[in-house]
Amino acid sequence: MDNGDVEAVERLTFELRSLSGCEPWMVDRMLDIYRCKEDLEQSMRTRDIDLVSRTLNIVDERGYEPELAVEVKQAKRMKKELEYLEKVRREVLNLNQGRVSEIRSYSSPPPGVYAVMKAVYLILGYDTAYLQKWTTIQSLMGKSGKEGLRRRIKEIDPRTVNLEKAQIAFSIIEQFDLAAVQELSLGLSLFYSFVRSVIDEVEKLHTGVLNAPSPFEYLRAAAPSRPNWGALGISR
Repeated sequence: MDNGDVEAVERLTFELRSLSGCEPWMVDRMLDIYRCKEDLEQSMRTRDIDLVSRTLNIVDERGYEPELAVEVKQAKRMKKELEYLEKVRREVLNLNQGRVSEIRSYSSPPPGVYAVMKAVYLILGYDTAYLQKWTTIQSLMGKSGKEGLRRRIKEIDPRTVNLEKAQIAFSIIEQFDLAAVQELSLGLSLFYSFVRSVIDEVEKLHTGVLNAPSPFEYLRAAAPSRPNWGALGISR
């Protein structure tokens, strides 16, 4: 709530308290509900899961859900979306190292393996020009410490993902669906799901609660209508 809002609410509170028959506790409750509404809307603008969760808990503890039914419904839906992203992130972080090594071990991988891993490193911030060769991705997958794949995935925040790189990653993975990627590798399918979840979150951050036009819509319209088996390197 900014200073202008605070001043407006304080003026309204003063006027309500001056009215005969308006109990002070009722005025205080109305003011608190308004503040919770503002806090809930602000938490949804940031799409910060911790902030959304804390604000929902406050609304629940104070019994304001009936008065804020619309905002609470939106916030709960957003919380589920953010929880799903964290679930997919955990699944990738818990991926057996053997499956990661299997992906990295290809000397000449099926195109789909290269495509999905390129999309992973795009959302992690690498330039597409740098990722033109599979050997580069192999080298990146072998890094440890702060440049290690798990560390980078653990720390990635969709709010800081470069939109242009996310769009390129989107154009890559939109050619395939999860079932198609699973035919190549179960481990690869987790990376695919993670990339798609991050891109979904980037899209929501850019469209916002007011549903602005999506920066991915034109790419979605241009994508093939079914899995591109040839691009994955799978014979049908």
